[in-house]
Amino acid sequence: MLKFLDNKGSSLTLVLIVLMIMAVLGSTALFAMSSEGKQAARHDHKVQAYYLARTGAEAVSEYIIQNPNNISDIDMLISSIPSDMTNPLGNNGSIAIEAVRDDNKVIITSTGIFKGVEDVVVLELTLPGFSLLDYAIFTLSYQPDKMDLKNNISIVGPIGSNSTIATKNKTDAPDITENANIPMSELPQFDASLFPAITSLQNNYNTSSGDLYVRVHGEKTNRTITVEGNNILHLLVQGELELHGNGEIKTEGNSKIIIYVMDGSEVTISGGSRINAFVYAPYSVVTWNGGGSATEPMLGGFIAQEFNGPSSNGQVIEHDVNLLLQGAFTNIDELVTGTGSSSFERHWSK
Repeated sequence: MLKFLDNKGSSLTLVLIVLMIMAVLGSTALFAMSSEGKQAARHDHKVQAYYLARTGAEAVSEYIIQNPNNISDIDMLISSIPSDMTNPLGNNGSIAIEAVRDDNKVIITSTGIFKGVEDVVVLELTLPGFSLLDYAIFTLSYQPDKMDLKNNISIVGPIGSNSTIATKNKTDAPDITENANIPMSELPQFDASLFPAITSLQNNYNTSSGDLYVRVHGEKTNRTITVEGNNILHLLVQGELELHGNGEIKTEGNSKIIIYVMDGSEVTISGGSRINAFVYAPYSVVTWNGGGSATEPMLGGFIAQEFNGPSSNGQVIEHDVNLLLQGAFTNIDELVTGTGSSSFERHWSK
């Protein structure tokens, strides 16, 4: 009888052991299922974070493409991006953007964060190459330091040279390109047929009735040349042009002037307190003796073989690309740098 009771006790013990094993197996299965569920959720969050990061990088690159004139100050450009680009999902997700300028590239690092899970993508945006029209000042000489900015001169817009630039540390130009290697073959094609027979330089030109095309002899003078009206004086100068002493060029009202020197003659010009002018002298040494201040900058620019800036401080040149776009050229549309997405190259490193 006692032996029988012992058998029952053994059976009970066996049942308890089996139940314990099943409980352990069940707990293990539940833990495994819970872990798999967490891993699946984390994977889902990782995917969401990746697409957030990619969306952020795409948004920033598109913003840069649509605002190419601001690209010289990448920090300011990034800070000006609308907040809804970097926080599209409210509290559920966010995007952190970093962008740095590296020569002709902008490297965009975008971190997507979704419910505490991060993923990072990097997009390299290659900028379109500059054309001559994109520069406030450009010198075509391959000899070193043939652009000399002299004293402290403020330039609103990029400057460039086919060689090195002297005293570049004395300007606050936002974008400086040296050794650009832009060949003479990329010059705008000048249309001399627009200009009538040669005459003498006058003191006053009125553009109220439309653009004027005037061909003049070069001259050394201390006269003041005044342009009036609402249009452009296209002045083709044959021979050396030097305005010295009190001589200067002034533009009044909404008038503008483009000075063309195509024969390599030297150009020395002083500007009035207000002047809207572009000097296109790709074969010449151009000396600019001033004109333009912080309150009334010179609006225009220079394309020359060599350029010498003013000796006085405080001169301001503000690039006016639209002025040269209205110049006496036959192929101007071919030289305009595009701002559409096809002009930029994208490369994803992740």
